[in-house]
Amino acid sequence: MDNFLLRSSSFEAASLFTNEKIASARGKIVEALNESLTAGSAQKCEIIAKVQELILHSDTDLLLEFLENILAFGHDTNQDVRKTVAGFIEEVCKMNISLLPKVVNILFGLLRDAAPSVAKRVIQGCGAIYKQALQWICGLSDITEEVEQAWNTLCLVKASILDMIDNDNDGIRTNAIKFLEGVVILQTHPDEDSMKRENDFSLENVPLTLKIARRRKLEDEAVNIFDLLLQFHAASHISSVNLIACTGTLCIIAKMRPSMMNQVVEALKNLHSNLPPTLTNSQVSSVRKNLKMQFLNLIKHPACYEHQTAIAQVLQDLGASNSEIGRAIPKLDKREQQRRAKRALENSMSSQLAAKKAKLSEHMRREKERSAAAAAVATPRQMEIDYDELNEQKARSNRLNEQFLTDHLQKLEVVTQLVLN
Repeated sequence: MDNFLLRSSSFEAASLFTNEKIASARGKIVEALNESLTAGSAQKCEIIAKVQELILHSDTDLLLEFLENILAFGHDTNQDVRKTVAGFIEEVCKMNISLLPKVVNILFGLLRDAAPSVAKRVIQGCGAIYKQALQWICGLSDITEEVEQAWNTLCLVKASILDMIDNDNDGIRTNAIKFLEGVVILQTHPDEDSMKRENDFSLENVPLTLKIARRRKLEDEAVNIFDLLLQFHAASHISSVNLIACTGTLCIIAKMRPSMMNQVVEALKNLHSNLPPTLTNSQVSSVRKNLKMQFLNLIKHPACYEHQTAIAQVLQDLGASNSEIGRAIPKLDKREQQRRAKRALENSMSSQLAAKKAKLSEHMRREKERSAAAAAVATPRQMEIDYDELNEQKARSNRLNEQFLTDHLQKLEVVTQLVLN
């Protein structure tokens, strides 16, 4: 009995301490928010950071209580304040992604902010937010209308960032590339050679029963984004900063998703042969140095086995020594070499077969179109008669004739002439 009373009193003391701590935090938050009414821009940023610390390290109820007050700063006239709010939203989602419905509209608005620094900060946070949101909805047993609306808005955010790959601002383009890298990895399947990361999440973790994010749709979108990144990487007008960023992104995708390795290696080889003409000499040097580093990292990957010879040749052109290349190539036992050689041959044969099938399908399509065109020429097209229009024209003619007769038969000489004839 004494032990029970002791535990009970300890619980009450802890609860009292917690309540006092929350009350103290609430008082400080209210005081800080009152100060913000007359504060300058720099001080507002400090106040938001202070409130963020108090809220995120206290009770969840405090976060819900003062969330709207902080989000209201997203409409502040100063871009630094709005940028701070973007960072706050990222931290809120990291702490409790279920609050996404309450913050996603403000996030979307800040993404379209006229100030590039605000848009960049939003894109930087959206990578983690999108991953957490996908994990969150995959774990829900019931998708409410509020959750579905939040997910749809986040998908609009994703589409907007995709469009920003052509933005006028170099920094926005670079951050958009990095965000799209994460989307491609999230929305595709890993395989046995995929590089592993902590807390990995992929298309395999998306339930087949999830209606608002279908696997096939997500994968098709990821493939289209990957193709867009390849096109952007090969663009002649691309800046050196974007080119280096895009090269790094493609290499990470190749290591995480080895099924895309062939296309990435080809893209890098093409870059080596055809550097953008707009680059200065110093930029060319930086790009070549980065290309050498990326190839040395790629050749270490087991999925690069079939490309080792080609990559080694490019590395030599980029100034890598034989010893550097030799150290980078992974040591495989004979059995593993045979297995990978066999798989490389199978991949090559299936690629050739797919190319032949595509060529045959194209040939059959053209033949079908040619036959259809010939049949159309040989068989004259029958004129289609609109009977409603025909009957209407007949009725119109009859009315005109009746009107003519009514007008002219009133004259005696006309009637006499008709009778005599």
